[in-house]
Amino acid sequence: MKNFFRRNFLLLVITFLTASVSYADNSVDPTPQLQQAINNYLQTYSTQNGFSAVSLSVSSPTITSPITVNAGCIDMTNDLLNCSTPSGNYLVNNINLYEIGSITKSFVSTILLQIEATPGSHFNINQKVSQYLPTPEGWGPAADEITIKQLLNMTSGVPEFNDFNNPFWTAFAKNPYYDFNSNQLVRYVQNQYLMFYPGTSWYYSNTNYILAGQLVEKLTGHSLQYEINTRIIQPLGLTNTFYVPDDYPQNTFAIDRRMAHGYIEDSDFAPYFPMGTDATYFSTSSARGAGSIISNTSDIAQWVKALYTSNALLPPTQRAELESLVSQNTGQPITMPTKDDPGYGLGIGGDPGPGNEIVFDYIGGMPGYLFAYTYFPKENITISIATNSINLPNAYQMYAVINQAYGILMNAAPATVQAPKQFYK
Repeated sequence: MKNFFRRNFLLLVITFLTASVSYADNSVDPTPQLQQAINNYLQTYSTQNGFSAVSLSVSSPTITSPITVNAGCIDMTNDLLNCSTPSGNYLVNNINLYEIGSITKSFVSTILLQIEATPGSHFNINQKVSQYLPTPEGWGPAADEITIKQLLNMTSGVPEFNDFNNPFWTAFAKNPYYDFNSNQLVRYVQNQYLMFYPGTSWYYSNTNYILAGQLVEKLTGHSLQYEINTRIIQPLGLTNTFYVPDDYPQNTFAIDRRMAHGYIEDSDFAPYFPMGTDATYFSTSSARGAGSIISNTSDIAQWVKALYTSNALLPPTQRAELESLVSQNTGQPITMPTKDDPGYGLGIGGDPGPGNEIVFDYIGGMPGYLFAYTYFPKENITISIATNSINLPNAYQMYAVINQAYGILMNAAPATVQAPKQFYK
């Protein structure tokens, strides 16, 4: 695989967000403890989980700017504890990027909610998908009854093109650099009947958000990339965030030299790729509206805070829709998720947090990457974390770091938020 990474680039543009941090209430700087937490995480789990880089960002009302800490190297070719190279520029830092996977879904649902909130749009998420997009005949007649909201909260019954039992992965393994379009992805399941009658259960299917992305394009007349850029990335100043479904990362100047190399370490991929495969430059078109954004933890912390607090991004009515949860067990509305019955909103997750308060969270995966966040509404704390490998044990351990970071920020015991089990990839 051709490596387009140019080593000198990092030395020229490296910046450290923590240098400008100040504290609104003269509280103790938590940076050293956060740094130690991810150092320990790297040292303890990097070998068994096959990752070399970890980044963590936090924001809270007592911090005027987000804190970002990093540990490790941008690839696996170096000593993970010191990343020693002749120039030393393999250390992961604040400009390095990761694929955020399914956290992309919240960008897509937000755009549809923004369209709903537009005066005179005559659009709302309770309308049928079939009013705007054709549904495959193979899904059965009930497919015409699927609402847009059911796409967004995974109660549609639409089958999963990304399931490891479907032919998509055989095709992807033959050419992981191929540029898939949305119609091709849907066609992988066009002859599979709906999993259940819409609205009667819950099933995590990335196909829902392939359709949601197509719907954005149908309603606006613009590409999903244009809408994500103009509605979210540019207004929020997310200068490290890129939606790139139609190109390979190495062909994009602003991305190529900044990518932390991502490695496949999940046994589910074993029939298709050897463990340890460098997937950095695999085409992100395999996920599109379901997971094709590249970013860093600082930008995602900023995104998450805006998602749950900014009336400029979503009016209160639409945010209430975003946060309306259904049970991942039954698909029926719930007001309070539990450990055994987690909730799912419109591209977001809901879990029990400290004091039995709802916290909102998500964990996204792509071949080579895991990226997670948790937002604690009561404390207005956001924590985001990324690593450059994908496997299920790493997902749980990442959430242990999130819980530990919460305890550091609160000067309290770690939180006990569990890793979302249903949608880590």
